[in-house]
Amino acid sequence: MTVKHLSAKQIREIEVPLPPIEAQRRIATILDQAETLRAQRRAALTQLDSLTRSIFLDMFGDALTSANRVAMGELVSEFRYGTSEKSGASGFPALRIPNVASGSLDLNELKTVAVDAAEFDRLRLLSGDILFVRTNGNPDYVGRCAVFEPALVASTAFAQTEFIYASYLIRARLKGGNLLPLVLQHYLSEGEGRRALRARCKTSAGQYNINTEGLGAIPVPVFPLPLQQTFTTRIQAIEALKATHRAALAELDALFASLQQRAFSGELTQSTSPVQVAHTKARDFSELCKLDADKGLEALIYVARRMPEHHFYKSLKALYFADKHQLEHQGRLIYGETHCALPMGPVPQAAYDAAKVLSGELLVSAFDDEALRASLRRTEKELIPLRDADPAKLSAEERASLDWAIRYLAPMSFDQVKTASHDSAYERTPRNQPIQLEHIVEMLPEAAKRRFFD
Repeated sequence: MTVKHLSAKQIREIEVPLPPIEAQRRIATILDQAETLRAQRRAALTQLDSLTRSIFLDMFGDALTSANRVAMGELVSEFRYGTSEKSGASGFPALRIPNVASGSLDLNELKTVAVDAAEFDRLRLLSGDILFVRTNGNPDYVGRCAVFEPALVASTAFAQTEFIYASYLIRARLKGGNLLPLVLQHYLSEGEGRRALRARCKTSAGQYNINTEGLGAIPVPVFPLPLQQTFTTRIQAIEALKATHRAALAELDALFASLQQRAFSGELTQSTSPVQVAHTKARDFSELCKLDADKGLEALIYVARRMPEHHFYKSLKALYFADKHQLEHQGRLIYGETHCALPMGPVPQAAYDAAKVLSGELLVSAFDDEALRASLRRTEKELIPLRDADPAKLSAEERASLDWAIRYLAPMSFDQVKTASHDSAYERTPRNQPIQLEHIVEMLPEAAKRRFFD
């Protein structure tokens, strides 16, 4: 490659800073650590995408194999194109192709568009509206869709009730009762639904297009409503996890860029690590890890009693997910449990030891032996409660976190639970070692992390 006014002689004379070999190795190690964390986040997102597809097929396999179909147009109360007005310095926040093309709302680079009151009323987005990409030069983007929910835009600087959308998008507003938005969105994103959508796309001047007529003609299976409701609950929980991972990945991307800049400016030192750069002052997490064995037993009884089929594996996993929920919303663990990275995923160590006492694999655990044996019985696949948990020993917030974890895990298969629990905190921990609470906290949304880091 040649550059005007730059000769080979000038290039040879450029001085390149060359740190000592030990400093180079130190820089490479730090950058490798940061890149490993980024890779783990990307892998977690990939696993969650795979989990979503697996749940959809597991729950709706019968509906997909049935010949019973309804045209999408019969399930939609209104299709509407977006505004063709140009964006400007003021107006209403308007979602565009980049905001929905990933299959979920991407709120980066929001634009504002000025429209009059009548146009705003026509284009205002409501809960459950589905936005479709109607035209693009890339056929893979055409028909991509995302569901709008006010809660998803709460973190922006705009009011949740003021969002509209641009002209290259089509809004579908479903009739109430028969089809839930997230179910339709996932059906049209994969397999049969995606193929049916692509078949109705047209090309013109190098652009691929789908119109309201084409969308309305797509045949949609009849999905049982109770399964749709369960699926929606499950996917909302998974999307919350994905949002956490995306936010953390964005921070790691910024951290990696910062580390590169600091590395080549000579600022990195022997003691520098990615975690130290990201959080220079961290709370003493040991105060959160003081085990309350009595409360731990009640929490174990609580989940075992409410988990379908008293599922042993899911009951233990529920304690891990409940602690993550409790950390996010209350800033503390439920009973000070330490979670360990066993080969099948994170497990609550004290609760797991108690279960091994019940099966005869251990003689003692941190839980009171007499109370343990009077409260629970263990089989190969079950953890059977002999009484209910004492409500006086678990706060309303703690019970809410446990209930959330039970709802989250109950519909999952063994492999799905395993995939969901193999998060970045688990992946960062050597097998059979305790998971550092700081690593769990680093997975939380940014607002929740602020209470732990200065």
